[in-house]
Amino acid sequence: MTTALWMNVFAVMVTAGLDTSPAMLGSIDVKAPPYSAVGDGVTDDTEAIQSAWEAAKATGARVLVPAGDYRISLRGNAEDGYRPALHFSANSASKEKQPILEGATRGVTFVIRFPADAPRTLETIRVDKGTLTDNPRGMSISNLRLVNDGASAPANWHEPYDFRGTGIRIENAWASPLLSNFQILGFCIGLYVSNGYHSDFGPGEIRDCNFGLYLGGTPNASRFHSIVLHKIRPVATNTEGWRQTNFPQGRIGAAVYAGGGTITGGSFDNVNTELCSVAGYFFHSAPHSLTVNAMRSESVFAPIWIYGPVDPFYTTGCTFIGASIDCDSLIVPAVYLNRAEGYTFINTRFYQRNNEGGSRVAIEMTGASRGNLFISPIDDESGTTGKLADDIIDAGTTNRVWLTGEVPGTRKSE
Repeated sequence: MTTALWMNVFAVMVTAGLDTSPAMLGSIDVKAPPYSAVGDGVTDDTEAIQSAWEAAKATGARVLVPAGDYRISLRGNAEDGYRPALHFSANSASKEKQPILEGATRGVTFVIRFPADAPRTLETIRVDKGTLTDNPRGMSISNLRLVNDGASAPANWHEPYDFRGTGIRIENAWASPLLSNFQILGFCIGLYVSNGYHSDFGPGEIRDCNFGLYLGGTPNASRFHSIVLHKIRPVATNTEGWRQTNFPQGRIGAAVYAGGGTITGGSFDNVNTELCSVAGYFFHSAPHSLTVNAMRSESVFAPIWIYGPVDPFYTTGCTFIGASIDCDSLIVPAVYLNRAEGYTFINTRFYQRNNEGGSRVAIEMTGASRGNLFISPIDDESGTTGKLADDIIDAGTTNRVWLTGEVPGTRKSE
């Protein structure tokens, strides 16, 4: 399914700005002098691509990237410190007048081999506002395929593996159709989004990483949509200081990780998880008022894992609508809430494809979770909702589960 989805996603277009018409000031071909990128998968084209971006940034020109495999490499070294391979910063003179970098045809791939001695969370490509004092509007990256060809994870997606580096890190992007038609493969963190408002991410795919989407800081009121997170697996050695006890059974990693900041508003629409041996959706720290629509989880170790910080700093007020969760072979609850407040789950479907047993606990609420509400959960194994009453553990006193056909407010989960 994912192979067919991405058969034609190989072009690269990095767009920044609202005016994308031919009337912009000229164009720059990264293969033409003085940039002279090669795109043969062997020659290092880092400087050619970066120089073309800097030239375009000064004039608002269009940068064209013809077909090819463009090898890029981190800057610096272990002794002096590594830096990102490519830094796409905004035009410092205007928040709206920005350059465009566009893959002219299909068959454009950026390839990096991440050094073993480089920091595991250092980004390969960084997108930010640079020295612009205001916040740039309309920055975007589309049709990007980014591959760490140094990753050689075991074929068994259950096995831990220490991937290196971060694929793309985005800082301080506002009102942007920021990232679309992308594929990121083989990094510790696929896409790291930190700070910014009202940005748009998707469609895309992230696969063979330890963390797929990693939200930190305050990327508020942003939308993530039509993204597949595939074969996300736990780290093998915890060298970054992640608190292992926060993760389900200590398996560090997550397909979607929202934590490390106060994230308010925004949505995940059809952001689906497949073959992930870590948490699917892991909301930690203090996300508020996020909405998850039509999420599908297939063969995921812990589909929804909500783990709030120490009281009174609960993770609060998020809503899941129409989630579909495969419960085959789970050894933890399908939905786990610890120190969560005011979560709402509407029409959550729990199903078993292979009747392999799996978790008999669909929903568990513990750690003083309070004020959470499940409306019309569906037990797809039996075709009714009746069995779910036996599959719910509630250690709180204010959580509610309303089964289909019941009058709201007449039943509390036992």
